[in-house]
Amino acid sequence: MPGQIQRESQIKDEMAMHTIEDDRALQHAYDKYEKDAATAHPTLATIKGDIIRVGKAEMRLGWEMVPYHLQGYALLNPAQKATYTQLAAKTWAQHHRTPDK
Repeated sequence: MPGQIQRESQIKDEMAMHTIEDDRALQHAYDKYEKDAATAHPTLATIKGDIIRVGKAEMRLGWEMVPYHLQGYALLNPAQKATYTQLAAKTWAQHHRTPDK
């Protein structure tokens, strides 16, 4: 169990570091888009390129965490995986309710 905790901590730290880097890249893409859009006559190509950069940066930031979550899940023993599954199902149900009609 101590080895599991140590590895989970390492995974968390690596994920945080990469997430911070990717967030900086996203903020830079937003800033460039804002600056270019504020010019008197922005070109369609410039704005399109900025939007593509923002989209890629958003996708990378969202994707960044997935491999780390999978690595963390793989470290769990069967009892921990069962608990995780129960908690995930409960959380999903709480946050994805359909509205009353």
